[in-house]
Amino acid sequence: MNGGKLLRTGNIFENQSYAGVVQDKGTPERTDKASGQLPYASSQAYRPKQPKHHGSQNRRLKELSGCVETAVFDQVERMRMQWARERGLSEQLSRSEVVGTLVTRGVQGHIDMQYGTLLEPIIKKVIKEQIQGITNRAVYLAVQAFSRQRSHESLTQKY
Repeated sequence: MNGGKLLRTGNIFENQSYAGVVQDKGTPERTDKASGQLPYASSQAYRPKQPKHHGSQNRRLKELSGCVETAVFDQVERMRMQWARERGLSEQLSRSEVVGTLVTRGVQGHIDMQYGTLLEPIIKKVIKEQIQGITNRAVYLAVQAFSRQRSHESLTQKY
């Protein structure tokens, strides 16, 4: 019996997502209810405190994967032991730690190159302005020296 009604036999769905089929079980009644209480609990008696977020949702790291050529893989394997020795460790580092460090350095280098490309015209402009100022000062001093020399020569030729 479904929902208190007898349904006809045969294909009950007939291209419908809901064809009158309902759950025929109700909430079990309390065995120890008082006379004025509902036959079922309106709220949970005990709910364990759960953290707002599971630890995996708080991680700062994200998983990254990819494939490399055999020569690159072999170099990463050598770096595992080499970097461990540099840090004074007896066991080799995890592949994940080495690859993560390499990817981070590569991305940082890429960002630095992009930043450098953006700064290049600004740096050139500043250098040009600085050199122009120095050049103008040098020309001014040369003209002053030349003019003093000429005036000194004209004074000495008269006498």
